[in-house]
Amino acid sequence: MTKKRISIALVALALIIGIYAVSPYFVLWRIQRAAKANDSNYISEHVDFPALREQLRVQLTVAMTSRMDRELAGNPFAGLGQMFALSMINTMVDTMVTPSGLAAMVKNASPSVSTARNGATGVPETQTGINGDEPKLSIKYADLDEVRVSPESAEGAFIFRRDGWFHWKLVGIDIARSGPR
Repeated sequence: MTKKRISIALVALALIIGIYAVSPYFVLWRIQRAAKANDSNYISEHVDFPALREQLRVQLTVAMTSRMDRELAGNPFAGLGQMFALSMINTMVDTMVTPSGLAAMVKNASPSVSTARNGATGVPETQTGINGDEPKLSIKYADLDEVRVSPESAEGAFIFRRDGWFHWKLVGIDIARSGPR
């Protein structure tokens, strides 16, 4: 009788650990299906919008400031340009980080930003897989409560953090930069 209880407990524990480990794959699959079906409500449930917006603002501000410092050194209007660029970043992030904007990125699985020849940061672009098929994704655990989902054919990553035992939320996007640096 005791061996049977231990066996049942071990099977139950293995099942819980398995579900715990597989949960980001399942949530990502559901988010991709929701993006294809334009189900912004489901996507909204799996996004921490304030954290995502703040993370993107910081990332874009650092990239823009360092680039402008390099390219506009000695320019008397550099400070004015930086103020304009920072307000543009805030507006761009608020406009792009919406359920429909994220659905477009998730649908094509490419968190990237193009940079134009003149050095200005472009709007996020998306890339599909070969022949328009669904791109292959790589999921890597950063730790037990955070995963990085990245397309195999591109740079950048979606960052998901565990919210409860089996629920995950998008909290950040590592943006890949293409073009001249």
